[in-house]
Amino acid sequence: MVWRLITILFFGCLFTLIPVAGILGAVMNGYIRYYELRDCGRPVFFNPFFYDTIFHAGYGWIFLGVSFVVGIFMIFPPFFGNFFRLMYVMSILVVSLGFIPSVGLKVGEKMFYRPDTPIALTNGEIHRVDVLYKGREGIHFKDATKGYPSTFIWAIVQNGEQQRCYREVESQPKKSQPKQPQITKEEAEALGIQPPKEKKGFLEVLQQKLFGE
Repeated sequence: MVWRLITILFFGCLFTLIPVAGILGAVMNGYIRYYELRDCGRPVFFNPFFYDTIFHAGYGWIFLGVSFVVGIFMIFPPFFGNFFRLMYVMSILVVSLGFIPSVGLKVGEKMFYRPDTPIALTNGEIHRVDVLYKGREGIHFKDATKGYPSTFIWAIVQNGEQQRCYREVESQPKKSQPKQPQITKEEAEALGIQPPKEKKGFLEVLQQKLFGE
């Protein structure tokens, strides 16, 4: 019984992941790329986009619930098993149509585009903007004064989310150590000290070990 539940949940998540990832991939191709959206100063990547859209937005439990149902009807169907499998294949074909740029753009607008949305800032100002996408950096919206979207970062949005940008910290350049002056073999003999060892290459060391030269 336990093994069957694990099998249902595992394959259910797999079968559910394929169309969901297909839809989000189509949205990235037709919507995110169309508006040239950048989040945290760089292009939107698929992995954080998938996580933010499904799990950070609170749809994780819905995803698991749907996966469980899909797993039952795909692996251990109580009735009409072939019918449900055929419907699944048809859904994959429908999702693939989203990679047509115009279709992906329409799907993305249905999911994320919110025209004439009031945004209250922490300084008391209220702006009405056409929201394109809410990312980790803030709210990205259309800007009529620019040819690309602008952003209200979460820090200046009233009751905004916490900024979740992970920027790489620039490493400090290492201070170069002053080179020690090299002493020659003749100078060492004149001073009566041990002369520095000569640096030998790998082949020279190997030849000395093998032939004792």
